[in-house]
Amino acid sequence: MTEYVRKRYKIPAPGPLEVSELGFVQGSCYRRLLFAAAEQRGFRIEIIASPDFRFLMRELMDVNTDPAEEERKRQQALLAKLAEGKVPTLGPREARVTLTVFSDFECPYCAQMAATLRHEVLPRAGDTVRLLFRNFPLAMHPWARTAAERRPAPRTKATNTFGSYMTTVRAAA
Repeated sequence: MTEYVRKRYKIPAPGPLEVSELGFVQGSCYRRLLFAAAEQRGFRIEIIASPDFRFLMRELMDVNTDPAEEERKRQQALLAKLAEGKVPTLGPREARVTLTVFSDFECPYCAQMAATLRHEVLPRAGDTVRLLFRNFPLAMHPWARTAAERRPAPRTKATNTFGSYMTTVRAAA
């Protein structure tokens, strides 16, 4: 099962892929499993397994619930999760102006805004502007949520892992 998940999500082989059971899906015989790769920092994915562990799925749909209400709850939970903790930044902490950008990795308008901020606004502003990045994946973009969930942890300005990640994801969109 771990090898399947490793291949499916393209996790490099050298590091271990840890699996832990989170319990049963409420009112069913399906199990919630958490896969985490220590070498791939931030790779954590919850997968649901059939009782015999033959079938894996990302989502279990309950026909007794309202899909629109479920999606609203999922979006609210995601936004709350993405709004907590440290956020990626560009610019000095003591800048006179701080811009908080809410962006979707798959949105072409967000990509244009990011390019304008990075190549025109920040170079001209120098040390007077600081940029904070917050994920805001839109439901109309199928890969935006995945990109937001898998983003690497913010790093120092010297390594700028997040900036590289943003550039790579936007180029692929």
